[in-house]
Amino acid sequence: MIRRFAALLLAGSAAFAEATDSVYFDEELQVTDLLKTADDSTKKADWRNAIAALQKIVEEHPGSVLPDEPGIWLPATTVVRRRIAAMPAEAHAIYEEQYGTGAARIAEPGDAESLRRCAYRYFCTAAGGDAMERLGSLSCDTGALEMAMRCWEEVALRHPDRRVRPVMLAKLGALYARFGLHEKLRDLADRHGSIPLTVRGQSTTLGAFLAGAVALPAPEPGPIAINPDLSLTKVPAEMPVPRSVKWRLEISPRKKEEETRQRQPWAWDERQRQDLQTYPKVVGDALLVNFGVALAALDLETGEPRWVRGAWPATVPKLFDGVPAGFWGHRFYVTSDAGRIYMNVWEPGRKRTRLHCVDARSGRELWGGEGAGDPGTCDITGPPLLWRDRIYAGAVDAERPSDTWLLAFDKATGKLLWSRFLATWEPSGGPWGGRNDAGRPAYAPVVAAGGSYLYVCSNNGAFACVSHDGEMIWAAKYPRSAQSVWNWFPASADETWDLNPVIFVGGDVLFFSSDGTHCCRVNGLTGKGWKKSADPLAAMKVVAREECRHLLVLDGDIATLTGKECKLYDIRKLSGSGIVPGACLEIPKNSLYAGRGFATETAVVVPLRRDKSELWVFDRKFTPKSKQVVAWPSESPPGTLILAGKLLFSVSPAEIVALSEEPPKEEEDEDGEGGGKAEEPPKDGEKPPEKPAEDEPPKPAGPDPDDRR
Repeated sequence: MIRRFAALLLAGSAAFAEATDSVYFDEELQVTDLLKTADDSTKKADWRNAIAALQKIVEEHPGSVLPDEPGIWLPATTVVRRRIAAMPAEAHAIYEEQYGTGAARIAEPGDAESLRRCAYRYFCTAAGGDAMERLGSLSCDTGALEMAMRCWEEVALRHPDRRVRPVMLAKLGALYARFGLHEKLRDLADRHGSIPLTVRGQSTTLGAFLAGAVALPAPEPGPIAINPDLSLTKVPAEMPVPRSVKWRLEISPRKKEEETRQRQPWAWDERQRQDLQTYPKVVGDALLVNFGVALAALDLETGEPRWVRGAWPATVPKLFDGVPAGFWGHRFYVTSDAGRIYMNVWEPGRKRTRLHCVDARSGRELWGGEGAGDPGTCDITGPPLLWRDRIYAGAVDAERPSDTWLLAFDKATGKLLWSRFLATWEPSGGPWGGRNDAGRPAYAPVVAAGGSYLYVCSNNGAFACVSHDGEMIWAAKYPRSAQSVWNWFPASADETWDLNPVIFVGGDVLFFSSDGTHCCRVNGLTGKGWKKSADPLAAMKVVAREECRHLLVLDGDIATLTGKECKLYDIRKLSGSGIVPGACLEIPKNSLYAGRGFATETAVVVPLRRDKSELWVFDRKFTPKSKQVVAWPSESPPGTLILAGKLLFSVSPAEIVALSEEPPKEEEDEDGEGGGKAEEPPKDGEKPPEKPAEDEPPKPAGPDPDDRR
């Protein structure tokens, strides 16, 4: 053990610098061997053996993926059908002879599942091509336009028969125009423009029809606010200036400041359970907080529990009380829709969390017992995403937390519809080989939905596009920063990165890696970034984030991020940092970014902890002169901040507190709970400025008249 540890120290951070290389998708060694057999047979023009090897991949390893273009992995079924389609006519005749009759029999029922089986397994038969075209029509009818375009494109460009109907080509061209794929549209017109076509009883040509196709403008992404639970909403209009504590609920013992300073970063503190985090949500007139073993709906005005679902302590509640150490890496979520609340909760005696659904007004459980919300062998660690009639959630394997999964549940019943393996992480360095010794699931996937697809970003460096039926469309690996070999130890809640959202922006997907270093923007149809390179890790557009921890607002192509450094980023930049000139705020070394800030239409709020906690309030451009300093009117430092009308709520490992604009009462001042006055922080060597009068509370700066974004 000592020799092994010494060798790792010599390796230093180099092993961690290649962290992305340690990410593996569903890549089977047997598939690689079969591909080699097929290639060897193809060189000999031994078409029967080549076809047999490729067909075995489709039938025995349908879920596996294969590297295709640099930086992109595709389903093995896609790679195989394209290889067979590229064979000469002699091979296609053999393929039709062997599989044509069986393919037609499979497609005979005509439903989506039978067409999918025929199209994916026997695409290069006549029945397979017809099934793929019909599958595209079914997808189009249900609004899955990206999937329809994918099906029709396969038929038009790759099917050996190439006898495609003009109406299908016209629909394909219309989708090219809709998604702004002008190069593909021109190529389609050049190859098939002379084909006669009848549109609404009028005779024309495909080329003339495509010439009139008009692209729909992609919607601008914002301004939208990113909430603590990663949901997207309108940016709040106003920010109340907190001056007093309206109510407070203590949820764990406070620690002396001296103990906090002296705590070693690698010393595990069982009393505080540092790694646990919860993401609150305001629904109606209640603040919902997931305590890991219970969900509480707290009255916004009083803090009294309206209802509690789960195990609630009889005395003063302690955050996550009763959650075992194996679950201390969890993030506990609340999400809502149409009067229903969905959350992931740990249940005593289980090795994993499961989904529960309760009524928003009464807390009455709607589903979550045996057979409902059960993730099978997985443990739900990512935020649930509600999309149409389903709930999607990221998960890890309960016994092997480095394996990430995507799960789909029926929204009405909680039944698990399907589970899809995404990726695993086999680290090559670290004192313990990167093993997750405590079993803490550090790689919770985050999911977004757009059009036909789901987009999943996992903390272990994997990014994937999956259909709503669980089919892998493409997968990629995003760059990760180099880490020190010492970074294996569990950090406190103040030092860890929160999960960050994945956002569907028109035809692109925007996501921020959870290590706080990268911003990526890729094409949602192909997975390719804007930067062209032979290096697979550079296939995505990357903008250094430096020390930005939370994405608060996305306004067009400008992103507002806060953390140890607060900045505005232009997400269109192809190189450099992407920082908007002049929009930068660096937190002083004597201050600590605490909790999670938020933004309104005119202001950005940054919670800080110094000798005493405070809020720094800037305009939306981080203009230095706009800074206002608001004293934090509570003893415990800020946590996750969330607005509800004129009230500001803070949820931290120490307390849940509601802050009001009302002046503090005298007795509160004596007890140290009041004092919501604003003051400029003194510079080094200067005396503190005089405090303003209580009847003149500071207000955040208004909008910059020159701001015309």
